[in-house]
Parts: sequence; structure tokens; C-alpha cells
Amino acid sequence: MSDWPKTFKEAFCERYHCPSDQYLRRAFRKCLYRRAVLLAPIIMAVSPAFFQVDMDVIERIGSARSWRELHAELKAFSINSRLRTRPLRSEFRLRVSGNRICKLAELLFGPQKSSSGGG
Repeated sequence: MSDWPKTFKEAFCERYHCPSDQYLRRAFRKCLYRRAVLLAPIIMAVSPAFFQVDMDVIERIGSARSWRELHAELKAFSINSRLRTRPLRSEFRLRVSGNRICKLAELLFGPQKSSSGGG
């Protein structure tokens, strides 16, 4: 079901005036926890795979066209992230934030409407 007029990626690129080939890098940076923003380039230089789970979710949410699709991807991300738990990812929050992703979606598409029907 398509609730949004554009994909997350299309809306992001329009809002931030970026070409679609820069979406992954720019959305990743916007969705990182604040403390991770400065450390991410260093970590990526030392361990390129460290943020792979995060990059994967940013790429997948790019095609989301509804809150339902976005939340499904975030749920999968949460599970996958827990399986790869390392102190730097969990305790120091060197990863993307599901809450920041949702706040970004609200900025792009407006607040999520609560549904009164089933699921």
C-alpha cells in the first residue's frame, strides 16, 4: 500500500537537494546518533564493514512508500542489529538511530496517522 506520494529516497533527495547517487551517504549521516557523526569516517576507514547493517537499512528504507513499510524495515534492522551487537554499536551508539529515521520521515511526509482499524 502506498501512503506517500514519493519514495523515502525521492523525498529525501528533493528536500536536501542531492542527486540520488548521494542519498545513501547523506541519509546515513543524518540518521546517525550525534556522537557517531564525527567518528563514523574514522571507523569506516579502519573497518569498512562496521556500518554495513546501517547502510543496508538506509538503502532499504529508500524504497519505502508508507509508514508500514518503513516500520517493517526498522523492525528487521533492530533484529539484525541485535545479532551483531558489539559494545561500540550498542553501548556507545555508533550506529543509525531508528528514532532519527522516524523523525526524518515525519519531516518528509508529516506525522504518522494512527490507524483505528486492524492490522
